Amino acid sequence: MVVESETRWIEPLEEQIAEYRPVCGMAIVALLVGILSPLAFFHPILWLIPAAGISLALGAIWRIAQSNPPAVGRPAAVAALLLSVWSITAAPAYTLTSQTLLEREACQFAEQVLKLLTDDQPHKAYQLSRQPHVRLPLDDELWAVYARDSSAREDFEAFVQRPAVRTLIALGSRATFRHFRTVSLGTNFGRLRAQLIYAVTFVDEDGKKKSFFVLLIVERDVVKDRRQAAWILSDILGGFNPDEITG
Repeated sequence: MVVESETRWIEPLEEQIAEYRPVCGMAIVALLVGILSPLAFFHPILWLIPAAGISLALGAIWRIAQSNPPAVGRPAAVAALLLSVWSITAAPAYTLTSQTLLEREACQFAEQVLKLLTDDQPHKAYQLSRQPHVRLPLDDELWAVYARDSSAREDFEAFVQRPAVRTLIALGSRATFRHFRTVSLGTNFGRLRAQLIYAVTFVDEDGKKKSFFVLLIVERDVVKDRRQAAWILSDILGGFNPDEITG
């Protein structure tokens, strides 16, 4: 009787030992990294997270396949692989799309400034260099404001005395411009900042076509009372070699 009882206990124990499968630690780590992989949407440097997740997940799947008996953790490794692959493909696409849209927006604003200057409307172009919450409407009443407000007039006169601004006003409708290159597009103290080079072409008195370059530095801020994004002309420069301008 005693022997039969011991046999009954030994057999289930042997079955449990035979059924035991170790857990793959790499699969668990891969899953944790995979869960963190969507952080890649916040900054390109974080693209390393899904890249590491893919490497860990593939390593875990290979290790599970090689183990005998097969280790537990394949579903976790596959889930980590899917999360990481999705993040490393979607994050760069999102970043590229966002950069393209922001660059287009910045160029539209810069070209608005250039058009106002070459259309002999520097009083309106100057307003685009002011903070949005103190910016006046771009209408014909602006001249009257400058006439009665000496402080506003002094600031406006300082703006039109900038060499690049003065040159564009003088050329007027003879000048045409096109986007030449975006030097940089990024953030600066919480603002989006873009440095854009434009080629300005005109025909001189002798009928010869000439060109020069202007650099517009524009920034996008948020108007707190309206909750809308607004661009600001931070600076406009001329008389440089575009190959020497770096971000």
